Amino acid sequence: VFPHLGACMMVVWLAFLALGAASEPTCDESTGECKLKTDEYYLPIYRPAPGTKRLAESATIVVWELEIAPNERLAAHEHYYDATIHTLNGSWLAAYSAASGEHMFSFEVPEGSTIMMERKGQEMHFTDPDFKEFPPFEASYAFENVGSTSYRALVYERKPDPCAGLTLDQAPTVRLILLSFEESISGSERTHAVERLYSPASEFVDLALTGESSNREEEKGLTQGHSHALLLSFDSGQSRTNAMSSEAFLTERNKLKKDLRFDPLEVDFHPTIIKASQLPTGTKPFYRIQLFEYKADAPLGGIILAYAGLQNVQEVKGLWTGPIHNPIGDEKRADGYEYAFLWTFENAAGRDAFVESDMYEDCMSNAVGYVERALTFDFSAEYAE
Repeated sequence: VFPHLGACMMVVWLAFLALGAASEPTCDESTGECKLKTDEYYLPIYRPAPGTKRLAESATIVVWELEIAPNERLAAHEHYYDATIHTLNGSWLAAYSAASGEHMFSFEVPEGSTIMMERKGQEMHFTDPDFKEFPPFEASYAFENVGSTSYRALVYERKPDPCAGLTLDQAPTVRLILLSFEESISGSERTHAVERLYSPASEFVDLALTGESSNREEEKGLTQGHSHALLLSFDSGQSRTNAMSSEAFLTERNKLKKDLRFDPLEVDFHPTIIKASQLPTGTKPFYRIQLFEYKADAPLGGIILAYAGLQNVQEVKGLWTGPIHNPIGDEKRADGYEYAFLWTFENAAGRDAFVESDMYEDCMSNAVGYVERALTFDFSAEYAE
């Protein structure tokens, strides 16, 4: 998809695979708490959403509903856990690689059939006798219903024991909240409102940053009307859940509605750190947040890796990325966006040089045809208090 970035992409792809190296967990016998011995573990590159609607989630299982109309192709997803798929309405399905968009295989799934799959490394393996003739295939792919009837199924994902492997509940998590204040709300009132929203979550947060939109003139429309950002970093998905479900946070969020033009946009992602921050000590970071919803036939592997390759632009001082994965009940707050990129620059001038670079322009011109919607929000960060 992006041949002119081939060598750079190979370096980035190897970095992604390095994150997949298994780390041995260790258990604290006094508390029973399990932790990884190192920070090297695999986080999903694609959306860890093998269904169209998440019905339930616990510490051991995730249950999804999967429904695909005839001739419909779902956006690419990734099986993060082992899975069992019980078919309610059968049809013919075709599987396409998330990385390249190429067709992998097609098969008939009869009503009442059960498909069992196990994740091994970067592959999924069929484990039930009815589908054993199929070879291992990429764990990240998109389904298309190529039959004449709707396909409907229940997908059961089995989380590993906390001491046997990482679950997304344990993974570092970022929540981004974008706000759009009424024009009648003064600058100081906006600042205090953001502080009140953050305050109930402060005991669970590793890092909290806030700022007002500083988009370039020609990109101001890409904020989609949002004026302020609150970025919260948690050590785990569970800490995020504890903060966002607290009565105090929910109360402040509800109070804030009267000051806003529309509901906040809230997205969560488990960040893969493509480039750790390289800012000089004491420098206040300048951030660029980019959110994307891609078309169903987009070759996401090429797009994401090409975008990650932009870390090599001199002015880029840090890059985090990941698929958006809000907790159950909060999915609509993400407004359909699927992927997040968080860029760090030393200042607005660094951002400008990045946007004007040949590599950025080439990357965007190649990807724009696959983008359904995009949001860009730039801000000079202040530490929330």
